[in-house]
Amino acid sequence: MNVLKGALLPVTCALLQTVSVGTGLPERSPGAAAAAALVGLASGLALFARAGAPFAVLTATVVGYLAQVLVGGPALPVALSVMVFVVARGPNADERRPVHPPTWTSLALVAGLTGVVAPLLATGFRAEAAVYGLLCSVAGAAGLLVALKAGRDRQRRTELVMAERLRIARDLHDVVGHGLGAMTVQAGAARMAVGAGALDDATRALLDIEEAGRGVLQEVRWLVTLLREDEGHPVLLDVPDLVGNARRSGLDVALDVDGDLSGVPAGVGEVAYRIVQEALTNVLRHAERKQADVSIRVADKLDVEILDRSQAVTSPSDVEEGNGLRGMRERTAAAGGALSTGPGPDGRWSVHAELPLGRS
Repeated sequence: MNVLKGALLPVTCALLQTVSVGTGLPERSPGAAAAAALVGLASGLALFARAGAPFAVLTATVVGYLAQVLVGGPALPVALSVMVFVVARGPNADERRPVHPPTWTSLALVAGLTGVVAPLLATGFRAEAAVYGLLCSVAGAAGLLVALKAGRDRQRRTELVMAERLRIARDLHDVVGHGLGAMTVQAGAARMAVGAGALDDATRALLDIEEAGRGVLQEVRWLVTLLREDEGHPVLLDVPDLVGNARRSGLDVALDVDGDLSGVPAGVGEVAYRIVQEALTNVLRHAERKQADVSIRVADKLDVEILDRSQAVTSPSDVEEGNGLRGMRERTAAAGGALSTGPGPDGRWSVHAELPLGRS
């Protein structure tokens, strides 16, 4: 199936250029028309190599079109226009080819447009030169627009990844700094208690140091796990792995899934993943008993809820909204969903997100 899909464009372009050869030129000999048809066919089939060598294929289609026009008259420059679009668009995410300087791309696009217009003007076909030149220009403009959008998307993804990593780095600094500060104070208290002969006080201080050290170790393990995540974009199917990492970091978390996670669009799944990630981070950092429930429901919309089972909150004002909660709200709003946070009927803090799936 993939082979047939990949062959559809080159074969279609080859046939189109072959059919259009010799239009309006009955005086051309059958031999010339056949030769031009073969050149057009070869130009279209050259598109098989467009992903790996776009500049070489563009050159081949320009030379082929020049020969086709000189031998058989004006032809529809389908293959050449496709290559102008491919060069202007740049490499796709799944294409492994070098990124050339903008100057090269500009020169290649000018050469493509010239390769369409010049032979037609030279053979006296001014009307065809205007129409086909416009077609080639539109293809180039479309490719540039696609490249511009792809560049903006890459920049946005890079900014999101960098912002996430900076936030984790700040959290790591805060965790280590606060934990080591607390342990230093308790160590000093234990030293003075030992000097004064108050062994009970020294024992309590050492227990406090042990507890603080375990807390710091838990949070550092969790944050290091987040830093080690794939730099790609997580999807909803990655949430079980995220929950597993949270358990290994010392969080008692239960996961309840209802519905097909694989059917959730990637963008929506990433938003849900980040919400679960941030909510579990808050439980791990701020809760006393570090217990949480994660519930995911997939129906006509995606319903995600994270419940902190470890402590009760008497009022939403008891919890200060930081960058984490603001980030969750921004992500949810960007996906067209709704986020609610606060204590439930039993006083337990919860994060509840409803995200549209974009299904008609």
